[in-house]
Amino acid sequence: MINALAKPSKLLETLHMGSMALFQVSYILWGVASCCIFPTAHAVLTVLFLGGFLAHWVITALICVACMGVGNIEALVTLWVATASISVITLGAIPRILLTLNTMLGTTWFWNLNYSYGSYAFWAAEAGGLTLTFGAYPIIVIMVHFMPQYSDMNDDGKYSREEQSVFALVYTEEIATPKFSSTPAPCVGGP
Repeated sequence: MINALAKPSKLLETLHMGSMALFQVSYILWGVASCCIFPTAHAVLTVLFLGGFLAHWVITALICVACMGVGNIEALVTLWVATASISVITLGAIPRILLTLNTMLGTTWFWNLNYSYGSYAFWAAEAGGLTLTFGAYPIIVIMVHFMPQYSDMNDDGKYSREEQSVFALVYTEEIATPKFSSTPAPCVGGP
């Protein structure tokens, strides 16, 4: 949706889709490689899917700010969801980072948070980031319903029923067939 609305450069679009592909493939493989049978693969895939997920949200936030600004509700909600996901994933990764540093340096300088609340923080990073991602579109729909004045998708400065119909909570014949007459402006530095 972001690539369609923001029209980023080919490089940003490729990075955006590539980071999501990395997340999806590593997440599927992570689900197959259980910790009991494939502990090393499970650990590596966990880092890969969270890293891909984090990269995806960083690129999404960059695209929203650089190409769409924060003038419409889609970009604003996506930016807030991206910021929240980045924060949750980063905070949740701290126990794993400390444990990896201890292993790499052969020391015990850093706390081992993996046996207490740290393991829950890591789980919360996974669950929180995924929940925010899967909830992004419903959040946009609800925000457009309560703040329709920010639903100017074609950036013409006018709010129309057709623009709101994309995210309508209630189906009516009037908004069933939107008639968009213009497209969003391309991103600065885009194609």
